[in-house]
Amino acid sequence: MRKPIGILVIGFLALIALIVGVFLPPKSRTDQINREEGDRIVNALLAYERANHAYPSDLKELVPKFIPQIPQQHRSTGSLKPFHYELGDNNHSFVLSYDEAPIGPFTSDATFEFDSKVRDWKNHVY
Repeated sequence: MRKPIGILVIGFLALIALIVGVFLPPKSRTDQINREEGDRIVNALLAYERANHAYPSDLKELVPKFIPQIPQQHRSTGSLKPFHYELGDNNHSFVLSYDEAPIGPFTSDATFEFDSKVRDWKNHVY
């Protein structure tokens, strides 16, 4: 006797729900921590620009006057990685980015980027 397709579909959907339920909360928390750390860097960059009329060539120039230390982006493995900082327009604009946390064992294909020209975070899928 063959099992009805409906039972297999329900079983498959239940498995997906279980996987998402287990892996999604750590991903969401990692993304939240990285956004908070990214916001700290962005605020320091904006303060630096107000004081110097240009953005720094390196994030290290923010320490210690504008931020005690440069935060690192958190990885789901527990390791840390530097935020990516890129200057533009002759030091009058910047993009700060970090990798989106993966869902469990599945790799991420996106970054979150703060663009100083629009003063907002965007999710960039590559």
